Amino acid sequence: MLIEGGLVLVSGPGAEILSAAELRAHCRVDHADDDAYLAALAAAARLRIEKETGLCLLTCSWRQTHDGFPESAGPIELFRSPLQSVSSVSYLDPDGNLVAMDAADWQAPEGRAVPFVQPAASWPSTDGSAGCVRIAYSAGYGALASDVPEPIRQAARLLAGHWHAHRESVADGAPPKEMPLAAEWLLDPYRSGRYA
Repeated sequence: MLIEGGLVLVSGPGAEILSAAELRAHCRVDHADDDAYLAALAAAARLRIEKETGLCLLTCSWRQTHDGFPESAGPIELFRSPLQSVSSVSYLDPDGNLVAMDAADWQAPEGRAVPFVQPAASWPSTDGSAGCVRIAYSAGYGALASDVPEPIRQAARLLAGHWHAHRESVADGAPPKEMPLAAEWLLDPYRSGRYA
């Protein structure tokens, strides 16, 4: 399976997985003075969880590039999951022309823990240049915070709450912990092994 390549976020999420009000309640803050800071912690927690798990939590559009197709009819691993849809697979042909493959010439099986695109028969020839294969797709649990599984949202609360309580990276006495243990446990079932 071809896994090396580049990944570009084309459009990010329209919301966060936690609101400032949710974090206020979790952190037991009884005023809205820190809402901007809490919103920043929510975004940072989402990004950290996505990095730890290889998941895309909220709907985003991605462009993934490779320097060629795999040999024979091997699949191409998509770097973000859960996969919602693949909108296009295109490539530079041997003459350097951009060609969009017909949707009947490739498939992206649904419901895979590690999503991939594979050819219906075989991959075409490319010019072999950097990024000559381009795959456009959407990934994420959905557009709303409520679409994200609750254990992931709870891990985000714990992580953001930890950062709220420990605003510096140095702790007195014990070495600092990057992620609270309970958050680690909550995320374990969602780790694919690819990025963790």
